[in-house]
Amino acid sequence: MPLEGLDDLREVLDRLPDVMLGAAERGVAKALKLPQAEAKMLAQSISSQMAGSIVTVVLRVAGKVTGHVVVGSEIGTYAEFGTGPVGQASNNGKAPGKATYSIGPWKHKRRLKSGEIREYARDGWVYKDPKTGKFRFTRGQPARPYLYPAWKSNEKRMIQAVAEESGKIGGELT
Repeated sequence: MPLEGLDDLREVLDRLPDVMLGAAERGVAKALKLPQAEAKMLAQSISSQMAGSIVTVVLRVAGKVTGHVVVGSEIGTYAEFGTGPVGQASNNGKAPGKATYSIGPWKHKRRLKSGEIREYARDGWVYKDPKTGKFRFTRGQPARPYLYPAWKSNEKRMIQAVAEESGKIGGELT
């Protein structure tokens, strides 16, 4: 004699992986909005263009859900970690991971009025200022973290957001 409700149980169990992944996807999307909003606010003082390029991406691939807060601006990494010796000195563990800084010295050649060429080494570099067209010397820029602090200050709330969505699974299976 077959058990009563066995077919219903099988149907629920068959749907369970998709329901769980859907909840994880919604939870991750909801969770990532928290550091995204804070990072945009912090980045606004650096560059409004950079702040506007901060987006979230949630992916479901091969039964796994991953999410990322992504900065589309090319200056995003330079702002977060700083550049050159100045960036290296100012980062001081404010952002995780290993940032590699180009700290020189950089060699450059200079032609003297006599036609003689001398080689120099400097702890910095020269660039052409796009606004003024003048050449400037720099040792880099300080780190101005905006993404990592936004992530760290929202960690607990992000975990809660994912847990809330996970708690809604039972309603989807009935």
